[in-house]
Amino acid sequence: MQATAPIAPLTEDGPLDGRPVPAPQKRLLLICLLLNLADGFDVVAMSFAAPVISAAWSIRPEMLGIVFSSALAGMTLGSLFLAPLSDVYGRRRVILIAAIGLSLTMLATAFATNVWQLGALRFLSGLGIGVLVPSTAAVATEFAPRSWRSAAVVMVAAGFSFGATGAGWIAGPVMDRFGWQGLFVCGGVLTGGLALAALFLLRESIDYLATLPIDAEARRERINVVLTSLGRRPLDRLVERVQLAEGRQHVRALLGHALRPRTLLLWTLFFTYMWSSYLLSNWIPSLFVNAGFTRAQGIDALTWWTTGALIGALALGAASTRWQLPGLVSGMLFSAALLAIAWVTLDGISFTTQLVLVGLVGFMLSGIYGAYSIVTSAYPASVRATGLGWCIGLGRIGAIASPIVTGLLVGQSWALETLVLTLLVPPLLISATLAWQTTRYRA
Repeated sequence: MQATAPIAPLTEDGPLDGRPVPAPQKRLLLICLLLNLADGFDVVAMSFAAPVISAAWSIRPEMLGIVFSSALAGMTLGSLFLAPLSDVYGRRRVILIAAIGLSLTMLATAFATNVWQLGALRFLSGLGIGVLVPSTAAVATEFAPRSWRSAAVVMVAAGFSFGATGAGWIAGPVMDRFGWQGLFVCGGVLTGGLALAALFLLRESIDYLATLPIDAEARRERINVVLTSLGRRPLDRLVERVQLAEGRQHVRALLGHALRPRTLLLWTLFFTYMWSSYLLSNWIPSLFVNAGFTRAQGIDALTWWTTGALIGALALGAASTRWQLPGLVSGMLFSAALLAIAWVTLDGISFTTQLVLVGLVGFMLSGIYGAYSIVTSAYPASVRATGLGWCIGLGRIGAIASPIVTGLLVGQSWALETLVLTLLVPPLLISATLAWQTTRYRA
């Protein structure tokens, strides 16, 4: 069903697109990227802290697994049920609450004294991360100039890789001096500082303000306050455009007649990608060890994989300013599948060559960051955060399931080659195919 709804002219040659881009607008986009550092920092900090906590508290491996899963469960539920609140109450308010909550729970984690407290705090941290990732990506879409909107969303989504890499750099020195608790104090202070910066730098989304059920003149005044604060010229009038009349149904709107095909395609894309990505990130060291390499070599392989992903995110951001994202994402995921096949099927290759191949797989897998921009472009502003939140949330179900399935099959002595060819490559090929098909969806 179609209806006329008032929206601000933001997505095409709007008031935020003119050159040069004012410094306040650039700072707003930067704070979105920095807020996403907390996601990667938090996940990697727990990975580094886990062995120390396990030894200090005499925790069995299965109990430690519950702690890891509790964070993922929180991220999933936060993406599915809390991130959509930014379509209801506004991006800025929800992002600030999530960032402050994440800061407090990370600080509290440093004072946990048993595995149940730790698990509960990890779950609460996951809720905050589940809100921040889709909400900041939505803000990046709505505030970036059109000429580099895709690049802005890619870089914000890639904040995970920056945070993960940063945590790896400081983990050793911090833990040597302050113990595992020091890592979470660092993370909590960092996130709290970013929340304070966001309080002053982040503005409410104009796309969101334009959907408020208030008088048109009142909407224009509120929009102009934001534009003026960003150094942009205020609007003389709002433009009436045809928009999907989904109102504020949010999740139900995603499966309405108009949006259902793209929703199901995007959900499947994120599920299959996160299945593949988390399979590797959780099991690369063990897969190398089971293939006859040392544990140190397995850790080296994971480092190459994460480094490749970070470099790939930077390259994708640059490439997205010149080429269309669906083709870039599809090509990168398809290449990742081919490289994974080469990794496990080529005979007689050296360990160094294997590291290069694994790093290249990580590089190509970073193509999924482009899918964040595809999603934010595929949905109208009224359900943008909801749409991305549900894509990420359902994708994280794949992230939870694939390591479990892989663990069961490793226990049955499945070979590395068999695992990669049956559990990794097919989902990647599906992701690549679906990414290509998103070319026809744009709000």
